[in-house]
Amino acid sequence: MLRNARPAPQPSYTALLRRLVPTLAAALLAAAGCGPQQEGMTTAVEPAEPERVENPALGIAVVGAQAAGFDVVTNEGETLALVRHATEEEAEATVTYEASPPQAAGINLVQAVNEQKAAIEARPGGNFLGQVQLGSDMLGTAFSTRGRYAGAGGEEIEEIKLFAVHPSGDRLLSVTYRYRPTEGSSKARLDQAMAALGLIEPLPPADEPAPAE
Repeated sequence: MLRNARPAPQPSYTALLRRLVPTLAAALLAAAGCGPQQEGMTTAVEPAEPERVENPALGIAVVGAQAAGFDVVTNEGETLALVRHATEEEAEATVTYEASPPQAAGINLVQAVNEQKAAIEARPGGNFLGQVQLGSDMLGTAFSTRGRYAGAGGEEIEEIKLFAVHPSGDRLLSVTYRYRPTEGSSKARLDQAMAALGLIEPLPPADEPAPAE
């Protein structure tokens, strides 16, 4: 004799929720763009704009200082200064940007180098260590000078000074890099000074509007 088949047991309400919750959660995450990416799909990341610090009095901007290892510490009037913080291998270094008033007779970089040599040798313990002619993509021909002298507290200071023609064409632009020297550090320090020079971008004259981006 056949017996009536028993109905299959139905899953409980709790069991149904346990099955549905992961599926619903995944669907919600996908709708919000938070779910796992499909194979072959990538998310575009906008590159961060480099830090830009403008100094109208000097007619220049410094772009990307932090990325090059420097922090801007002063930007007021005709003073634009950076610092490179000390590490286990190197002492702190400072960068100062300067620009002369317009020169109707033009810019003589060799004369600027000779004047820097005399200024170094006039300082206590001054020792001028020479100059090198360099090239800059933005500024063209440049000169580097290096010298050492005794600081206010008697400590030895090494100073690299770079000279170039300002983008305006009628001003002398200089970058001064000062630090406590360590043996064998001069090449690395010159590279850092050149990096500081390479941060410079020209500003349009005050009566000329900035180019549209």
